Amino acid sequence: VDRYDDSDAIFTAGSAFVKSSFEGSRRRVSLARRSSTSTTDVNRASRRSLALRRSTEFFRRSVEITPTPLSVPRADDPVSIVCAAAAKALGPQFPEAKLVAQIGEDVTMDAFALPGGVTGNRPLAVTAMIILTKHNLIHTLRLDEHKMVRWLIAVEDGYTDAPYHNAIHAADVLSRLVALLKVEQLVQDETLGSKCYLLACVMAAVIHDYGHPGLDNKFQVDSDTEMSRRFNQKTVLENYSMFQCLEMLRQRPMDAFADSRVKKQSLISLVIKMVFATDMADHFLIVSDFSAKVPLPYLFPLSRIEY
Repeated sequence: VDRYDDSDAIFTAGSAFVKSSFEGSRRRVSLARRSSTSTTDVNRASRRSLALRRSTEFFRRSVEITPTPLSVPRADDPVSIVCAAAAKALGPQFPEAKLVAQIGEDVTMDAFALPGGVTGNRPLAVTAMIILTKHNLIHTLRLDEHKMVRWLIAVEDGYTDAPYHNAIHAADVLSRLVALLKVEQLVQDETLGSKCYLLACVMAAVIHDYGHPGLDNKFQVDSDTEMSRRFNQKTVLENYSMFQCLEMLRQRPMDAFADSRVKKQSLISLVIKMVFATDMADHFLIVSDFSAKVPLPYLFPLSRIEY
């Protein structure tokens, strides 16, 4: 299937084929009964008829049908709302322009200070879109903007109302991470590799606490929760967040990389490594390893950060 909107045609053709087979089978059952065929033949035809009926139901459930093209969202569609909020926030006459300018630029920027009017009550999705737009990632990497926004919204909807691990926290982490990358001059060039690395950082920050219940991995393991058992007691919450978010990214309505310049599997591998690194069980090991490789004077040069 080359186009998502072709599912209507596929369903129609498939249903017609299965229905014709079903009708043919039903006629054969009737003929068998009228010609006094043996009971075994009649039962065999009946079983075939039942199997075809079940295959019809399965086919109907397994094929996605979209009544409208994905590329034309309605004005009241969440995708349009997020795109409009991000575009408005980046406008020169925006009342909160000074605050928006700090997103992804200022390490000390407080995402919790962003009013709902700035983000359209979508702090994570709009913050991500502002950063993607500022760094021209959508255009440079040829991402599908509407599908990317659709994925961001789906991820944000999966965040819980936990006091700390919520969508605003994810937006805060995202903004500070991109700001740190800029302060440390890690993604300053315009090469494709640098752009892809920045995109992976954005995605990892967006994903990292998806569905977090407010109780850590140790609690999950000690309580023998279903989530802990599903991921064999290893980086439980991180595994859960990545599995859910990356599965959504593989769905055609949210696959922003179908026609992009990004090597999707390489990008996903990098995102997985980053999200795994947020497991606090490995925190001190990672910091120790990092400190051994980087001279102390170069660690977070706070003299370059204005408070």
